[in-house]
Amino acid sequence: MSFTYTFSGRVHPERAYVTLGPIPPCRIETRLVGAVLAIDAHILIDNAQILVVAICQEKIEDLETLRNTVESAVQGTVDAFGYTEGRGYDVEISSVISSTGEQWTVFGVEVAAIQATKGERPVSFGELYALLTNPIQSQDEAASFRLMQLRIALGDLREAIRSPNLTAFFCYRAIESLRQCYLDSNQRDTEAERRASWQRMGNELCIDRSWTAQIQEASTLERHGSHKAMSGEQRVNLMLHTWKVVDRFILWAKAGFQP
Repeated sequence: MSFTYTFSGRVHPERAYVTLGPIPPCRIETRLVGAVLAIDAHILIDNAQILVVAICQEKIEDLETLRNTVESAVQGTVDAFGYTEGRGYDVEISSVISSTGEQWTVFGVEVAAIQATKGERPVSFGELYALLTNPIQSQDEAASFRLMQLRIALGDLREAIRSPNLTAFFCYRAIESLRQCYLDSNQRDTEAERRASWQRMGNELCIDRSWTAQIQEASTLERHGSHKAMSGEQRVNLMLHTWKVVDRFILWAKAGFQP
């Protein structure tokens, strides 16, 4: 007995009207609770509308992980097309329906475990917006640089959510973006100064090096062009650790970058 899951989505920007086909079926794999499940996927893309029929031999309960795997496969296909055309596209898988039609799921844009901690954020959106656009700090070269690095880090957090296969990479990049604020500009390129900057950041934000070291270790393969699959639990743990670092940095910024 086989189980079929039909996914729908879009290629962005939709105005590009991407149409690919016919695309031969492909075999993709997903990790679910420590197991590896093989899936036969039929990908259809017409006028930027995506339809993926995924067939497997077992019933899948973890649809979020399956969605991430399917989205990655489609993104890779569209990236190959973008390479040949010299164009850049994004892919979004928005919903899935099972073969019986009993289960239709529309995916959100959040990571549930992160959204569950939103009450722990040190500022509201309004406060953060005011901080990022503070005209007084924008006139201070050092403060302006630090706020720009924060904006870069926030973009990295977005990509950590949007790119499940590169979560560790973007989590670590967000932290590295903030670490740039603790470098001595006159010694920026030295190994000793890089080590010292980690210490300064840890002291300023009250974060032990072991807190960020696990994110660094998890990202090593991805930062060097390779990849290692991780479970949903591992991914969420990395993100929770990273969000805490950014929380502390925002508190530092809110205090006018004073100790």
